[in-house]
Amino acid sequence: MESIGYTMWYWAIPSRIFHNGCSTNYRQYWLGPDATNDLSILFDLQVTDMITTVILRQTTHYTSYSRGTADFELHVGNTTDSMATLASQGHMLNVNSPQNIPCEHVPLQRFHVGFIARYVKFTAKTHHNAGAGLKYIKFE
Repeated sequence: MESIGYTMWYWAIPSRIFHNGCSTNYRQYWLGPDATNDLSILFDLQVTDMITTVILRQTTHYTSYSRGTADFELHVGNTTDSMATLASQGHMLNVNSPQNIPCEHVPLQRFHVGFIARYVKFTAKTHHNAGAGLKYIKFE
């Protein structure tokens, strides 16, 4: 079966899209289509900057925990046409549990990187359960 690529473009700082809060007032998150790998989000950080850490929180999809990102890659560039540089890759924990875990107990996962770029493309290469998702992302 052929995988279909799916890309979302965000022209803003990630903190304006994703919120670290877990209350029902903060429902910002990203969910990809069911059973699809290689899903991407392209972030425009507005300026070229040094990034040393990427902080991620697995999606909780309300209380069902029915999806999440497994393996991911970060590509960087100074233009949207130059996104070939692989800056990092990693694996996110599966928070699927037979019991409901409150969102605030889903750990923030820190990945240490080192790159200078304006654009960062987060690609969910594989997923847990029904499909890829992400609750929170921050670049430091």
